[in-house]
Amino acid sequence: MAVPVTTVTLGGTDITSRVNSPKGRPVVTFGRGSAFDGGAAPPGYARITVVNNGQAFNWRNGSSPYASVLKLGKAVRITSVYSATTRYHFHGFLRRIVPLDGGFAELHAEDALFNFSRRESSVAGSFGSSISGFRGAILDDIGESGSNRNLANAGPEQTVSYTGIDQANVLQTMESLNEATGSIHFVKPTSTAYQYTTIDRTVLQSSASTETWSDTDFANPFAVELGALDYTDERIINQIRVTATPRMLEEEATTIWERQRLVLAPGEVWTRWAAFDNPTFAQELSYDTQSGDGTATISPFLNSAKLVFTAGASGWEVADLEISGREALAEDWDSQLSEDATSQSTYGLLRAQAIESEYIHSPSWAKGLGDWLIYRYKDPRANPNPVFINRFPTQLVREVGDRITYTSSEHTMSAIECLIASFRTTISNEHEWQTEYQLEEVPAALTLFTVGGTAGQGVGGTGILAY
Repeated sequence: MAVPVTTVTLGGTDITSRVNSPKGRPVVTFGRGSAFDGGAAPPGYARITVVNNGQAFNWRNGSSPYASVLKLGKAVRITSVYSATTRYHFHGFLRRIVPLDGGFAELHAEDALFNFSRRESSVAGSFGSSISGFRGAILDDIGESGSNRNLANAGPEQTVSYTGIDQANVLQTMESLNEATGSIHFVKPTSTAYQYTTIDRTVLQSSASTETWSDTDFANPFAVELGALDYTDERIINQIRVTATPRMLEEEATTIWERQRLVLAPGEVWTRWAAFDNPTFAQELSYDTQSGDGTATISPFLNSAKLVFTAGASGWEVADLEISGREALAEDWDSQLSEDATSQSTYGLLRAQAIESEYIHSPSWAKGLGDWLIYRYKDPRANPNPVFINRFPTQLVREVGDRITYTSSEHTMSAIECLIASFRTTISNEHEWQTEYQLEEVPAALTLFTVGGTAGQGVGGTGILAY
């Protein structure tokens, strides 16, 4: 059987000739996943075993042929060619080098989600923006180019009242947006690098199956086992409370920060962050010069502003420092409760952790999100984990979020729609590819209605609000 020709590069340098491992140990392992309930998902990862003869992968060895690229943070890529087509499996960054017995070493890499977890971002407040645009502004702020993002699969609920953050952790912010919208994210490798990819919940629900998997696919020579079939009440949710945080922008600007006096020595630079109780827009700085001269700048964000005062050659004294702006004041709204009485009667009350988010700006959004989560998780769902061996091109092309039609007489499942939640692939010395997929069953039907639709689609119907 023809197998893919795999290539591994480090910092753009081909190290494939060094990729090998002791018997019984995978040569290459990579995988990634996502959480369809809007929860957190770890970064994608890769583990690559290499021959370390001559201490070629000792970062202290200046005479190593890889000395110039054997540095933490260098790009690690895994690609393959099969039937004259190049596939892209992993793009991440070197995080760790682990020496092994027998003259081997293991390279550990994680994708850009790890980078996001180590970065902070500040984005100025904006009204009438979108979640997709907000994600893009965050990526702009941390220097991620437009080619490194795929935010196209955004549903109508992505338009929000306001966005903005102050020195917030990038990964935590992105995960908060997932929680508020029911969207997912992961890093998808591309021909040149990678794309931070988001998929909106409505796209997931309406997507068509990309492939049908059945018992014959899981039999030899394509699989060593059918995989487990997880059936548990841990994922059942039949009650959840979601709280919106609607805000109204004040018509008039008010003083939101003040300081009586500031005295600077000649050439002195004074830098401070001013903090505000509420998100504030149209921020302006004013002051009175008492003596000397200098320059002042304000960099406005959402709940804060960065102030930089630089004194001239004779020093500078200023008084009556003030920042004014239009505050976005929170309105008083009750939280929205979503529940399913039938599920509660069958399985007992299984309450989910409440969601309260600055990114949910209307009660209808809160209700729609809660209803959607109940729809997905009010009943136990099958979660099969099939394991494929050298089934090509399936193992080369399937991605997180792909919708699979699953049929198995052993699992008593017939044409069940499932989503790929995560996967893990290992490649052996014998070029055997083994991939385990974690699937999540999707409810059979979803009826969406919108406010202002037909009478049958209006509020009070049996559908779920699409906002």
